[in-house]
Amino acid sequence: MRAAAAAEGKRLRAFTVEAEVRFGHPGDVHAFTDGRPCRMVVDGHPAPAEN
Repeated sequence: MRAAAAAEGKRLRAFTVEAEVRFGHPGDVHAFTDGRPCRMVVDGHPAPAEN
């Protein structure tokens, strides 16, 4: 899709939502991960045209 947009001289429309995940107690963090904060990223772009 990016190449098709570039070929038409257009930008590919997209968005991103980023958040940092934190827990109330240190033990909760360790139960979920190895102790580092985690980031969740959600992005979106137009769906390709159906043939």
